[in-house]
Amino acid sequence: MLESEHNKIQIETKKPKRKWWKIALFSVLGIVGLFILTIIGVFLYIENNKDEVLAKVTAQLNENLDGELKIGDLKPEFFSNFPRVSLRLTNVSLHDKKFSEHKHELLRAGKIDVTVNLFSLLKGTINIRKIAIGDANIDIYVAPDGYTNTSVFKKKEKSKSDGSGADLQFQEFALDNVKFIVSNQMRKKLHHYEIATFEGKVDPKGDGWNAQITYEILAKSMSFNTDRGSFIGNKKLVGNFDITANGLGVYKLSEQPIKIGEENFTLFANFDFSDGKSQYGIHVRNKSIRWKGASVLLADNIKEKLDMFDFAKPIEVSCDLEGDFDADEDPLIYVQAKVRHNELQTPGGTIFDCNFDGVFANNYDKKKPKTDANSVILLRNMTGNYGEVPFSMPVISIINLDAPYAKGKFVSNFDIPKLNSVIDKDLIAFNKGRADIAVDFVSDVVNYKLAKPRIMGKVEIKNADLVYTQRNLKFQDVSINLDFDSRDLFIRNIHIKSAKSDVIMDGKVLNFLNLYYNSPEKIVLNWNVYSKELHVGEFLGMVSGRAKAVKKTKKKGNFTSEIDELLEKSQMRMAMKIDKLYYKKFVGTNATAIAEISETNIGLKNLGMRHSGGMMRINGNLARSSNGSRYDFKAVVADVNVREFFRSFDNFGMQSLKAENISGKLSLDVELKGFLNKDYSMNQKSMDGKANFAMADGQLLNFEPIQSIGKLAFRRRNVNEIAFRDLKGNIRIKGEKIEIEPMKINSSVLNLDVAGIYSLGAGTDLRMDVPLRNPKKDENITDAEELEERRHRGIVLHLQAADDPKTGKVKISLKSKGKESEN
Repeated sequence: MLESEHNKIQIETKKPKRKWWKIALFSVLGIVGLFILTIIGVFLYIENNKDEVLAKVTAQLNENLDGELKIGDLKPEFFSNFPRVSLRLTNVSLHDKKFSEHKHELLRAGKIDVTVNLFSLLKGTINIRKIAIGDANIDIYVAPDGYTNTSVFKKKEKSKSDGSGADLQFQEFALDNVKFIVSNQMRKKLHHYEIATFEGKVDPKGDGWNAQITYEILAKSMSFNTDRGSFIGNKKLVGNFDITANGLGVYKLSEQPIKIGEENFTLFANFDFSDGKSQYGIHVRNKSIRWKGASVLLADNIKEKLDMFDFAKPIEVSCDLEGDFDADEDPLIYVQAKVRHNELQTPGGTIFDCNFDGVFANNYDKKKPKTDANSVILLRNMTGNYGEVPFSMPVISIINLDAPYAKGKFVSNFDIPKLNSVIDKDLIAFNKGRADIAVDFVSDVVNYKLAKPRIMGKVEIKNADLVYTQRNLKFQDVSINLDFDSRDLFIRNIHIKSAKSDVIMDGKVLNFLNLYYNSPEKIVLNWNVYSKELHVGEFLGMVSGRAKAVKKTKKKGNFTSEIDELLEKSQMRMAMKIDKLYYKKFVGTNATAIAEISETNIGLKNLGMRHSGGMMRINGNLARSSNGSRYDFKAVVADVNVREFFRSFDNFGMQSLKAENISGKLSLDVELKGFLNKDYSMNQKSMDGKANFAMADGQLLNFEPIQSIGKLAFRRRNVNEIAFRDLKGNIRIKGEKIEIEPMKINSSVLNLDVAGIYSLGAGTDLRMDVPLRNPKKDENITDAEELEERRHRGIVLHLQAADDPKTGKVKISLKSKGKESEN
């Protein structure tokens, strides 16, 4: 009984449970059905009331407009944003009242999807939650007079926010295939972006909001001044934005990764439109970027300068742009670069192991406009190796990019042979020594090269050995102090040693640096030269042609061409004092002179010295060439020992009359021109000139031609030692031939009248009249006319000294006066 009652109760409790599930199922089906009926109802409502809905949407959108908004059609979309309803507006256009004048349509959209709240729609109100714009052009235009097509939007009176964020008209947005242009002709600004995607969600936060955005944008132009070009022109931007607004017009973009072109950066920014402002700050960072990859993101006016340089390895760089959208001037551009152990390519060459912290800014003077003229490039703590030459520069500045000039400090300490890395050895070979450089400089920069520099500082060279290869000049233990005084160069304490010579010099070059870069041929080095002992033969390379042409190198960082041009084209003016001067057998003492040396000429003024017991003074010019040098000089010789004089000049090339054949005091006045051979000897065939001479207390000793005459006519007279009275004469020099004008020779042994040609080679033809009367018979007569009359009494021999065709030697023969006169 009890068991049957229990079973009955269980059966009765299970029946209501099955009814509950049925009720729940029917309820769900009823709700779904109701929802479907609702959707159908909404669809039918919109279809049947399209004009009314479109009017409501248009009315809400037109609420703050002062222009014309057109919507081509409206279509509902139920399931794309379920449970919300999207209204698709197609063929939407918006323009201001002056559109017919400027032709810039503010908006032209193929489609705009407006997502609304379904239940609000059923209540007869429009609550827009999302806007998506696709296939559109947005063109914001500012005319030269300041008028803008954004005037289509009516100015709205400000109201205090309740802090709920309810002022937001929508919370989601999307742009798809949208061209966005801001053309400000008044401020010369142009921003042009082609937006592939730009979508995000806005979350209210207090009085403001926060938006998370993803985007892919092609930046066609980001120009803050159309005269100067665009930043990041034609570069794709891909990344995310995290934007926060405070509700008062201030927007901040937190730091996020961004890909610009092929380079990865981080970007953060801020925009301030509060209280009528329109300020912005855009900050981009990259810790490893190629130099060219960075410069291509900048405006053309900056890129053009930076592209003259390049780095072998990536560098760390940042760029800050700060400005005002309503300002006429460029934004503040502040670029920083950190370079470590890199290789820098410059217009002047390569700097190895390069290190510096660099800054570019366009507000060098904070009180002046931000322009190229007010721009600066700063390099701090720069170190590196130019070739193999190490250097450091605490600070270098390049200021005013319109008319740039550079200033800084240059310091270097190195072994002289390292200069061989920047100057070719076929010009100058550096073998040893030490150089210390510390200079401050200011210089104009023209075509990225220094021009009109001003340098203050010192260069000290110690114990240097070098060879000026082009002139075959070797110098040892060279010491030089160079003092730069703004534009001028003072050269002090130069000590140069060669194998035999020892020279001390000091000098100056006025306007040196300006001329070095612009007109090296106008450089004049003014030297004071002193030497205890100078062997001219060691410096004949200054006279001769060059050993060989220096190869013109296009290698950057090689100064061979510049130094070669300086050495060859510059001019020198040397005031010289030499205690002892040597050249082959010639020895002069107490020499003083002014030498003027140019690329093609050596001028010698007032060379005076003691020589062979007398004095010499020479003025002349030497024109240099590769085939020899042409000389032209005037010399005055007074009271020199004629024997020593002949010996010093190697008997002037004569074979018969030599130093041992003559003695006395010679005075000479000569003008002579001709060529030097490649071995610096006189080319006798080129000589052309004249001379007059006088010799006092002269003797002719063992002169073979006179001895030959003595054997014929003066056997009882001592012709081995002939003493002269005052001997004077005039000669003309034409090649190897010396033309002796009629000359009377009065001596202790014989009297002689001479005229004709004496040749240093072939062609001697001298005519001599030799009275046989013994001069000793007339030695007590002082009357000149009586002496002349007695001189020709008696027999007179008529002789001819001419070349013997068989032997080539000079042969003296008798000639009758009559016959000779016929010949």
